[in-house]
Amino acid sequence: MNRSLYLIPLLLLPLWASSCSKGEEQDKAPQGRKSIPFPERLTGEPLFNEYCLSCHKVRGKGGSMGPDLTAVADRRDPRFIEQAIREPSTLFPGTVMPPFDRFSKKEIDSLVDYLWSLK
Repeated sequence: MNRSLYLIPLLLLPLWASSCSKGEEQDKAPQGRKSIPFPERLTGEPLFNEYCLSCHKVRGKGGSMGPDLTAVADRRDPRFIEQAIREPSTLFPGTVMPPFDRFSKKEIDSLVDYLWSLK
């Protein structure tokens, strides 16, 4: 049997490896579509809709377990709103609202900005 047949895959390996640089395939998006980093982090209104709307109402939509937050910016300052999101039980003892301390600073800021924009 011809030994050169065994060498062909070994010779092609560096060529194949150089054509597929690390992460290159992940960065390519189909034509006409913008590349979105994974995972996409929610901010502002979409973040509120995902985590808060089931209990809180805004502009007539949402749950009724928590207070209506449509005009929260008229009653509270941004630092209070941030603390209410991160540590609700420190402001409202006995509340059933869970602490959202797993949210990043950016996510909390975007929630506060969204609620402040309803003013």
